[in-house]
Amino acid sequence: QFMLNAHYVFCSYYKLKEIPKGFIIHHKDGNALNDSIDNLVMMTDKSHKEFHNQLAKNKFIAGKELVK
Repeated sequence: QFMLNAHYVFCSYYKLKEIPKGFIIHHKDGNALNDSIDNLVMMTDKSHKEFHNQLAKNKFIAGKELVK
């Protein structure tokens, strides 16, 4: 099975065979190339979509990129 590098790093670190169905690995800093274990968190697909919808809503309200 093909596995993204972030999935491999996360599964290796937490000794998982695979990411459970309905979950995804999210890059905390938004950089999909940063596969440092400190930058990875497992979220439900639903909570991940809600997070990104809220982020997009906040950017729309602010009218520009959010300040980190």
